[in-house]
Amino acid sequence: MDHYHETTPPTKLKSAVMGEQSTKKTMTEEQTQKQILQKQRTLLEVDLIDLRFFRDCTELAREYAQEVLAIHDANLGRNTRINKLTAKGIEGDLRMIDRTIERLKNLATL
Repeated sequence: MDHYHETTPPTKLKSAVMGEQSTKKTMTEEQTQKQILQKQRTLLEVDLIDLRFFRDCTELAREYAQEVLAIHDANLGRNTRINKLTAKGIEGDLRMIDRTIERLKNLATL
């Protein structure tokens, strides 16, 4: 027979499906355990000097991100879709950095 008319070997569909289902159950249980571990809070002891250092580094990262956004806007603008998306991504990073700085400031004042 030619390759168009070859018969495919018989498969055990039920056992294949059953094996697949048991794998899915295991994955779901593993995902649930990971989610539980992620939700648990961990207390750490961090020196105040380290917190201030982290805040300073984060503020420096903010300055760099602002500079990158200014250079991007000056050289490329936001006329194309990709340029708009890039600028929006940098702005999102800046918002995240701002939230991080605020959280570090709050921790440093405790």
